[in-house]
Amino acid sequence: MLLSYSADKSRGYRNTDLATGLYLFRNGYPSYLNSVNIEPQSYTNQYGYYRAGYRHPNSGFGFNLGTHFFGEDLYGGRQNSWTLGTRLIGTGSVFAPVGSFGMLTARFGYQRRRSETQATRGLLRVPNTAVGDRFVFTPVDATTSYVYDPTVTQFSTPRYTRLPVDVQMDVHALRGHVLTAGLTRMADRNRSLTLSPDRQRTLARTDFDIAQTALYVQEQYKFGGERGSLLFGLRRDFWKYHDVFDSGSTIQRPPDVSKSATTVRGGARYRLAGGLGLRASAGTAFWPGAAIWFFQNLSTGNTWREANPGLKPERTRMVDFGADYASPHGRTRISATPYWGRILDAVSYVYAQHPTLPGVQVIRTSNSDEVSLKGIELAVRQRIGKGLEGFFHHTVNRSRITRSPRNQGNQLRNAPDYVGSFGLTHVDTRRHWGAAFRGRYSDDRFYDDENTKLRYFHMREYLTLGLKVWKEFAVGEGRWTVSLGVDNLTDSRYDGEFLYNAPGRFLEARVTYQFGR
Repeated sequence: MLLSYSADKSRGYRNTDLATGLYLFRNGYPSYLNSVNIEPQSYTNQYGYYRAGYRHPNSGFGFNLGTHFFGEDLYGGRQNSWTLGTRLIGTGSVFAPVGSFGMLTARFGYQRRRSETQATRGLLRVPNTAVGDRFVFTPVDATTSYVYDPTVTQFSTPRYTRLPVDVQMDVHALRGHVLTAGLTRMADRNRSLTLSPDRQRTLARTDFDIAQTALYVQEQYKFGGERGSLLFGLRRDFWKYHDVFDSGSTIQRPPDVSKSATTVRGGARYRLAGGLGLRASAGTAFWPGAAIWFFQNLSTGNTWREANPGLKPERTRMVDFGADYASPHGRTRISATPYWGRILDAVSYVYAQHPTLPGVQVIRTSNSDEVSLKGIELAVRQRIGKGLEGFFHHTVNRSRITRSPRNQGNQLRNAPDYVGSFGLTHVDTRRHWGAAFRGRYSDDRFYDDENTKLRYFHMREYLTLGLKVWKEFAVGEGRWTVSLGVDNLTDSRYDGEFLYNAPGRFLEARVTYQFGR
């Protein structure tokens, strides 16, 4: 049995500050002024987790149950802007041997996410004589200015539930072989209601369900005293987006949309003498896209959308091969993994400014691109001395759009040419304390496939450092752990993932208690 609870509180950060919004406004992107943080944001998050399980020592029958709770209270950095939310995740499984040749496992779960968001008018253009005591974003011309209007315009109350069930059978009747077959079924229910400030009138409503079914089979074969293994898997997925109602769309009850995809994967691994291992794998993957892309034609508010019911699942093909080395006693571990892939029917996003409404952004999607992926992942872990260990991870990546009506030759969005991390960890097991020094870095990257050269859209390369120390205290049958961490030691301003700019120096203090030793 495991029981845990934690809470964290943060204040003083800004995801998109006013300087960012004004810069984009002056460069032809006025809609981002709607989401700037005029004041520092703050939040309080709470987490709770419980897990229990049992396995019969003779029959092998058993079960596991788990519950995870998350609560959020967020102030959005603008007067009258806040979000309250809860998320509950329940998981469980029952497993039972079938004769002497197999294991039957049934997994099930329940997910529920509810939130309430209060929104304001935001960006508003008014005559200078009517500015009053409202926060002024920026002058437009000699007679008018953009101001922040804190008038509450709506309450959004999205609700989401998911019921997943998976039944799997593992058969190991043949020596060295494990055959796995299974069926997965997931039912998603999405309900979103937007109410007037007094919560008495419905402004917008979006309802839709997603039914997902998957059939899968996998064969794994181990040989050479388990020094080598071969694996092959096949999976077929089906989605149905049904019972759609969207009050803001031009077609409020569009037809159901069905999608499907088949994926395969295979691999081989063999461990040679001297601590050297070789491996290779290949496979396909897919991404169906967001549900609202298929049916939502929205022409109200600050963000408009154009539906594309014919959008295909984004398909990916990947191949990798590599080598791993572990020295005697594991003091040195090295791995290298070159990879190559291609994305077919890649989804292209277009975030266009409305031609006549400066505060409105229009989002469109299409399968217009093809992307080439290639690179190599390197990892080194070295035990330097007693209790001291270092690591270094570096990935060289080249993701380029090879076919596109407008973006051919560009870098894929959020795909830098290199990224990595490094660090040193010292653990004193006798005195029960430790310290860790960490660093991470990234090359520049782009927010969009158009590779817009403006700041924020073009996110600069960065290096940031962090430090953490901790101490353990034994108390009775339990153990306390006190830790203090600092991220971004130099308090530098670096580009995170726009629209969420990275905070400055970040302090974290944590106290935990573990029952039993």
